[in-house]
Amino acid sequence: MAVEIQNSADESTVNDSKKFTGIIPFSVIAINPTKQDLHDLGLTYVKSEPKYHLEFESNGETRKSTLVDIWLKSVPSVKNPDIDMITKVSFFISNDLFISVNTGKTQYVNKYGRTAWATSPEGLNGNEWYLNEESRPSYRGEEDLYKFMFAWLNMSYDPARKFLNPCRIDVSKLFAGDYSELQEIVKIAKPYVVKALVGVRRVENDNGEIKYYPIVYNKYFLKHNQKTTDGFEKYVSKDEYNEFKGAHYYTYKIKEFDPSELPDDEVPQQSISIGSSNPF
Repeated sequence: MAVEIQNSADESTVNDSKKFTGIIPFSVIAINPTKQDLHDLGLTYVKSEPKYHLEFESNGETRKSTLVDIWLKSVPSVKNPDIDMITKVSFFISNDLFISVNTGKTQYVNKYGRTAWATSPEGLNGNEWYLNEESRPSYRGEEDLYKFMFAWLNMSYDPARKFLNPCRIDVSKLFAGDYSELQEIVKIAKPYVVKALVGVRRVENDNGEIKYYPIVYNKYFLKHNQKTTDGFEKYVSKDEYNEFKGAHYYTYKIKEFDPSELPDDEVPQQSISIGSSNPF
């Protein structure tokens, strides 16, 4: 017989990976890995060597910036045992000091990775929420990386009770293409979990084919033991700067993404749960 039927009618015979949206728990598996590192993780679709160290000419000067790609692997839970995804969250840090165009104030960062705005270091002393310890001007994009690290590494910042964890890296090494400081943290922080908001971005190629890819929000994160989405929802909807602009669709509660459920128009969709919710 030339035709043999061996698989059942409803058995999956294609590798159609599932996509999820929502605030998903992740472990960190790599930071700025090489192409071979990614292949060792099973990500063989990466065909070229990633470029993290960037230089460009501006007004006769060589400017440096860096891309920090943090690769994440989902952590299944009792409520969501089927989640199995590897994705990344990206941070772009420029060597431009972060100075407000409107006020002229500089953003400063202290030894604990906390930031505040002032015209001089002395102007930070009156801020009750900011400890002016080893403060220096911050670089544009640096704050977002510390927000991630603070949540991922379960850090404390409680000046009243003196529960304080230093959280600041040597950014000059990043601009020089040295990512060893962050990569060493990955090795010692394997048990740690961070919760990140995942959406999907829509990409249409030249022949009109539409594909959806996961995208991770990079301005706000939850610690492993934070259960409700309220703070996340308020932060993302606060103003234009905080919007999840790269996502075509996202939810706060964890759910499998189904493109067939999207509306016909091209308005990005957002599913928000009002009030206290626990998607975990």
